Amino acid sequence: MYRWRKHRERLIKGNHHNGKLQQHYNKYGAGDLSYKVIIECFPNSFIYYEQFFIDINPTCFNLAPADRCAPGFGRIPWNKGLKKPYTLETIAQMSESAIKRHHPKGNEVSENTRKKIGDAHRGKHYNIGHKHTEESIEKMRRSKLGHNNAMYGKPSHNAKMVINLETGIFYDSIKKAAFSACLPAYNLEKMLKNPLKNKTKFILV
Repeated sequence: MYRWRKHRERLIKGNHHNGKLQQHYNKYGAGDLSYKVIIECFPNSFIYYEQFFIDINPTCFNLAPADRCAPGFGRIPWNKGLKKPYTLETIAQMSESAIKRHHPKGNEVSENTRKKIGDAHRGKHYNIGHKHTEESIEKMRRSKLGHNNAMYGKPSHNAKMVINLETGIFYDSIKKAAFSACLPAYNLEKMLKNPLKNKTKFILV
């Protein structure tokens, strides 16, 4: 029942790996499909019986031989069916090349190559040794004033009225209230949001 449930889930989602079965489901609906146990057998013989029923029903939805669905499918060569299957020597060479390409220890760079890479990248950092002129600094400062500032007209997340119950002093931001009590603004904000854990004399107004 587990396999049937998985088949139904994938068919409903529309991503079943068997395109032929998915097309049939999309066209005729779930009512046209049924699940039934045809025969009971031992695990070591289910491939034989599955292939037997596939052979006598050529119009069924199975797209691959029964042994491809069995555990240990790796025993079938992955390159079987190619016009020129790779030899074991070629596969070993491809594996060694992939290890060198993806594993840093597999392909060590020589000192001479390191020096060439370093010389090629040296001096390309645009901001090293560069200092803005007073005129440029002033232009950048003015570009952030007024309407050009992204925070223009927006209240700061710390701009909340706070009162000290002990002194009766009001503060127009959490930051100023925290500064008056020598507390981190972040910690005070967390305590003000949770009155049950607030051990200070401050509260939000």
